[in-house]
Amino acid sequence: MWANFLACQHLTRPDVLRARGELNPPYAFDVGFQGLVARGEAHERTVLGQFRAEGREITEIAGGPEAIAAAATVEAVHSSAEVVY
Repeated sequence: MWANFLACQHLTRPDVLRARGELNPPYAFDVGFQGLVARGEAHERTVLGQFRAEGREITEIAGGPEAIAAAATVEAVHSSAEVVY
């Protein structure tokens, strides 16, 4: 938002209207973004598979509330886990 304001103050208006809920984006999802997410997830699966094939110690963090996952991640890092996923 700040980059828009610095480039052109008029670009800030749609950002403000969206923040107030007075303007909706034309599309609920950006198709290009969804493709990027899919490629990123595929890459993660490939790398995780490589780590498993190498016999690395993998500590997987279960899904759930962010605070719980964050605490489990910190605990895994402090316990010197080789790979945290």
